Amino acid sequence: MKTKFTSRELDITNSSFMGELHKEEILELYYLKHYKKNGWKLDKETGVIYMIFDEPLYFNLDDEVLVGEDNRYTIIRKTINLTDEYIEYKII
Repeated sequence: MKTKFTSRELDITNSSFMGELHKEEILELYYLKHYKKNGWKLDKETGVIYMIFDEPLYFNLDDEVLVGEDNRYTIIRKTINLTDEYIEYKII
């Protein structure tokens, strides 16, 4: 069983640097600058950032966790997906 941390959906629609770039390009640039260096992945279709660990990690709602480099998050939802064999934590 794996563990998946899902953070917020990146929303760059009000960004000051929209200009000539498409939303997908800006989303990817923002992700590369702020999240990739800490091990996050980006689902380009949904704009959701996530991180997967190969082992099961067990937390409770409202627990604080460190994900990435020195980034504290609070668990707001826990889902166990038996079909795909992972525990998903929604964090903010």
